[in-house]
Amino acid sequence: MQVVDAGDNSPIEGVKVSIDGQSGTTDNSGKVEIKNLSSGTYTIKASKEGYSDNSLEVSITDSSKTVSISLSKQTLTKLTDLSKAKSYYYTLKVKEVSGKLQTNIEIYVDDFGNKEKLISYNPDGKVDMEIYVVGDKGLIKMGGGNNMSVDKDTAKGYIENIASIGQSFVSSFKDEYDNFVITPSGTLTVKVSKGTQNGYSTDSVEYTVNISGAQYTFAGWVINSGEYKGFLTRLLIENKTPNLKSDEIKTIEINVKDFGKSFDITL
Repeated sequence: MQVVDAGDNSPIEGVKVSIDGQSGTTDNSGKVEIKNLSSGTYTIKASKEGYSDNSLEVSITDSSKTVSISLSKQTLTKLTDLSKAKSYYYTLKVKEVSGKLQTNIEIYVDDFGNKEKLISYNPDGKVDMEIYVVGDKGLIKMGGGNNMSVDKDTAKGYIENIASIGQSFVSSFKDEYDNFVITPSGTLTVKVSKGTQNGYSTDSVEYTVNISGAQYTFAGWVINSGEYKGFLTRLLIENKTPNLKSDEIKTIEINVKDFGKSFDITL
C-alpha cells in the first residue's frame, strides 16, 4: 500500500492506513504493508493531519500487489485584516501564571472604525477606563468620574496602545500562518483541523515557536466560509517556557465575533 500527494504524486510519510480491521502507518517512501488479505473487495481509509481524509474501494486478487491512494492537502483560508470588517466585538485577556488578569479589555468597532468603544477592567473585574470614538470626536472616561474630551486620533491612539500586546501577537500569527500554512516553507510543524469557534465554521491551526528565548504555542481559528470568511475569530497563545515566575504572562486570549452587528456607541 502506498499513499501519495494528490498534487505532485510524492510519497507521504506518517499516514494512518486502515483496511479490513488492520491498520498501519506509512514510512518515508509512503508505503505500509497490510498482510494476510484474501482476495475480495475492500475499502481503504487513509488519514493524516493537514490532509483531507480519503477512502478507496479496491478489488484485490493478488495480495502482493501495491495499491496506491492519494491525499489532498487541506485548503486553508487566507487571513483578512480586521480593518476590512465593518463591525465586530473584540476581547483581549492576558493572564499571568498566578491567574491574575494583567489585561482585560473589550472593544466594539462599528462603521469601519468611525465608531469605537473600549472598556478596560482592573484585576478585580471593575471598569477602570472607557474610551469612545464617534466620528472626529473622542472621549476618555477614567475612574472616579474624570472625563476628558479629545480628538479622534488621540482616542484611537489610546485604544491601539492598550490593545498593542494583542495586536503584536496577531501580527506574529499572521506571518507564520502565511509563511507556513498558505505558502508552506521551512520546518515549522503545524497541526491543522476544521471545526466551529464562536459560532463560525473555521480552519484551526496550532504550532509552537520560540520568540526571544521564550516558547509559545499558538492556536488560531480562521473563519472559512460565509460573509466573514478570512477573519480571525479566536487566537490563544500559551507561554510554555519552563520555570516562569508567578507574575509572568501565561496565556493571551483574543476572541473576535459579532461581525456585521450594529453597536450603540455614543459620546
